[in-house]
This record gives sequence, structure tokens and C-alpha cells, in this order.
Amino acid sequence: MQMKDVLAKNKLFFGIGIVGIILLIWFLLPRSGEDNFQDILTAEVKRGDLVIKVRETGELVAQNQATISAINDKQILYLAPEGTWVEEGDTLVKFESEKYEIYAQEAESALRVAKAEYQRALNELEAQRRKEEAAKKEYETLPALAAKGYVVESEVEQARLAYLEMKAKTKSLESVVEAKKAAVDRAESNLKNKLRKLRQSVILAPRAGIVVYATVGQGDQARKIQEGMVPFEGMDLM
Repeated sequence: MQMKDVLAKNKLFFGIGIVGIILLIWFLLPRSGEDNFQDILTAEVKRGDLVIKVRETGELVAQNQATISAINDKQILYLAPEGTWVEEGDTLVKFESEKYEIYAQEAESALRVAKAEYQRALNELEAQRRKEEAAKKEYETLPALAAKGYVVESEVEQARLAYLEMKAKTKSLESVVEAKKAAVDRAESNLKNKLRKLRQSVILAPRAGIVVYATVGQGDQARKIQEGMVPFEGMDLM
């Protein structure tokens, strides 16, 4: 009986020890209950607009705008700063004008030459018409003289051929005069064009607004216009 009592007591002490170890571990472990729940961020749910912001690169284009294009192929000497406000009539672009001064002088010289050649052709035509008229009169008088025996038929034929030759030469000179007149017209038009481009060395703002430079090129080659560039005529600048 004593042995059995000893074994029973040992089992009791062993069981109490196991329970103690379990309780100790339970107290030492971090709790996942109310203490952790208090650490969770919360917010009150309410009705409202959902705002989504998206960042993106691009270019703003005004709905109401005026495009400024190059009026010639002269070098740009001045540009109104991009982003500045300008009023109607303010200077937007200034171009180099020296080469168009040279072009205008050359065009004036070419026009003087064309006019001189045209006048020379007119004088030659007028002289030729007088010769043709004289040949015509001579030819028209000879048949009557031939009928009376004063001249032979060969002289009449020779006069007829001379008149026809003069008539053909007059037609040729008339064509020359028309060509010279066309050359004068072209020279005058060219001079007007050069003088117009010479006057167009400055572009003024057609209306008030904000200056925005145009972009030239594509992809990696794209760049804003800048002073010193030489645009082609009609290229967008602003």
C-alpha cells in the first residue's frame, strides 16, 4: 500500500508540473486576441467621391490659338520668350535680312537687264515692220509696171519673195518681243517677292496670348525651335 501511495503522489506532482509549464508558456507567448486587434488601423466608412490621380507627360494645346509660321527661310535672330504673355502687335520673331537685301539688289539688276532687252527687241521689231511695209509697197507696184513692160516678171517674183521673207522675219521678231515681255514680267514678280521677304523680317503677334514654341523633328530628334535656326518657309514656329 505504501508503494502505491508513493506512485500516486509522484503522478500527481508530475501532472501538476506539466500544467504549470503549460500555463507559464501561455503567459509568455504574445497574445493574438484583443491586444493585437487594438493595433489595426480603422476608419469610419462614409459616402463620397473617389478621386484617382494619374501622372502623365504630354503637351497642352490651346483650344483657341493662332499658329505663327515662318514667312521665309531666313535665320532666326530673336524669339519672344516661351511662356510669356504678348499683346497684339508685339514682336514675336525677328529674321536675318542681309541675304534678302542682296537678293533684292540682284533682282533689281535682273529687271533692268530684262527691260533693256525688251526695249531693244521692240526697236528691232519696229524697224523690221518698216522694212516689211516698204517691201510690200514695192511688190504691189511691180505687177502694174510689168504689165506695161517696164520691168520683167523675174523682178516681180524677186520682190514677192523679198516681201514674204520680211513678213516671216517680222513674225519671228514678234515672238522674240513676247518672250522678252514675259521675261520682264517674271523679273518684276521676282523683285516684288524679294522685296516682300525683305520687309517680312519681323513677325508681329496677330492677337494677345501666351507664347508656345513649336517642336521640330520626331522621336529622339524632336526639339523646340530656337534662335539661330534657319526654318524652311511655311514651317510652324509658335
